[in-house]
Amino acid sequence: APVREGAAATALPSSGRSYGSEAKEEEELRVRYLDDEHKGIVVLGLNRSHAKNALNKNLLKMMSKAVDALKSDKKVRTVIFRSEVPGIFCAG
Repeated sequence: APVREGAAATALPSSGRSYGSEAKEEEELRVRYLDDEHKGIVVLGLNRSHAKNALNKNLLKMMSKAVDALKSDKKVRTVIFRSEVPGIFCAG
């Protein structure tokens, strides 16, 4: 499950062996729980600059796990998907 750390957190570290683009999967999806007047807002940031945020099985799995964890969190009222890569949202 995602880790709460105020302004920034990294989601869903890998377990087991990783291959290719999965090698840095903990950096491919960033989960931030906002606080203060923005409490209840969670930002899921796509962070695959090397692939222009192209969706792959690994990223989709991470996004699915993050959303499943957020669905059961009664404190979350809004989820925002955004790019952490300047000038690019998603390549597919």
